[in-house]
Amino acid sequence: MTSLSANSSSPQQARDANTTFVLVHGSCSSSLMWAPDPARTALLGHRSFAVDRPGHGFDAQYPAAYQAPQDLEAWAAEPSTLVGVTLQDNVDIVVDIVRQAVEHGPVVLVGASLGGTTITGVGNTVPDLEPTRLHLRTEGVERAARRIAEEQQRMATLYAELGKAAERLKRAEDDLAATQTELSALD
Repeated sequence: MTSLSANSSSPQQARDANTTFVLVHGSCSSSLMWAPDPARTALLGHRSFAVDRPGHGFDAQYPAAYQAPQDLEAWAAEPSTLVGVTLQDNVDIVVDIVRQAVEHGPVVLVGASLGGTTITGVGNTVPDLEPTRLHLRTEGVERAARRIAEEQQRMATLYAELGKAAERLKRAEDDLAATQTELSALD
């Protein structure tokens, strides 16, 4: 890939050398999570493309039982509309976009949550295209990880207390059995 300077003789060449940011959303989201970003990147002279992974965004399907009036029993029994969607499906759609975008200059893949897993797969699938990958860590993810660690610590403490209680119960059972044996011997 040839690098072109901003002082290129052709505006088209200079524009083509600009980076394209391919934005990949997480599992419970859509391309709309990136709504403010295309304007920001454009003002910096770059392009961006927010991807809707299969079954998300405008292609999302909602079961009839979910829609008004909701039938929660039927909804609970109905398979997810994403039941057949795999990580490879997510990777494939982003690979197609990267293959097109890389024709116009460098590509930076930006992934949030499951989008991060997706862009890892993309980078492994098309290493020859050399997309730069940026995995976003949000405060929400960090907060969730901290809560999980705290919950694991709390559970470890509870299990330790439960183990001690089980030991005390075993000793009490042994003491009761010994007392019953002594009482039986007195009869």
